[in-house]
Amino acid sequence: MIDTMLSIPFRYPLLKKMNRTDAMVMSAILFAFRLHQQTGRYFYLSDAKIMDWTGFKRTAIYEARKRLEAEGWLVVKRGHGGHNMYMITDAVIARLEEADGQSREQQQDKLRKAAEKAISNLNVEQAIANIILTFILRTGRMPTKKALRRWIVAARKIKEHGHSADTIADFVRKEDRSLFALLKRIEKGLVKKKTRIEYEFINDPERGWIAIPHEVEVVEDALEVINERF
Repeated sequence: MIDTMLSIPFRYPLLKKMNRTDAMVMSAILFAFRLHQQTGRYFYLSDAKIMDWTGFKRTAIYEARKRLEAEGWLVVKRGHGGHNMYMITDAVIARLEEADGQSREQQQDKLRKAAEKAISNLNVEQAIANIILTFILRTGRMPTKKALRRWIVAARKIKEHGHSADTIADFVRKEDRSLFALLKRIEKGLVKKKTRIEYEFINDPERGWIAIPHEVEVVEDALEVINERF
C-alpha cells in the first residue's frame, strides 16, 4: 500500500514540480481519494495517517496542506485534532491527467527517436527494423547496444514465422525484457494438435479378429513438420 502511494509523485509530472513535502502530502491525499474514487465529495483522512504514510511531522503537513489548498489542489473541511475531510474536484483530476498524458507522449516520442537512431546503425532490412522498433515502443524500454544486436536474430526468426511489426503488436507484453521472450511465445503458439487413426484389434467369438478404429491426439511442432515435408 505504502509503495503504491509513494509512486504517485513519480507518475504525475505536476507533482514532480512541487517541493518534496507538498508532493508527498498531496500524494497521500490522492491515495486516500483513490480508495473512495468519488470526485466532488468529501472523504476522511487523518493527519496521523498522513504522518504515518509520509514520515513528516504534523507541522510540515499543516503547512503543506495550507499551500495546496491556496493553490486550488484541495478543498478541506477541518475537524478537531487533525481529523479532516478532503475533496478532490474533477478539474484537479483532469489537470493531473492532462499533464500526465502530455508527459507520456513526450517520453514515447523521445524513446522512438532514440530507438530509430540505434536501429539505423544495425543496417538491417526494414521489416526487421520495424519489428524491433515496435517491440521497444510497446515495452517502453531501450535495450543496450549488445542486446539490440542480438535481437536481430530473434526478429528474423519472428519474420520467418510469418509475423511483421503489425502482427506482433498485440503479442508484446509490458513485462517482456527481451525480444527472445516474444519469440518463445510465438513458437509455443506454433505447436499444433493433430489426430491420427489407430486401430485396436479384438477377437470376437462370432466374427473373429476385427479392427476398431479410433482417433488419437498427437502433438507435433508445425515447424518440424514443414521441414520434413520440404
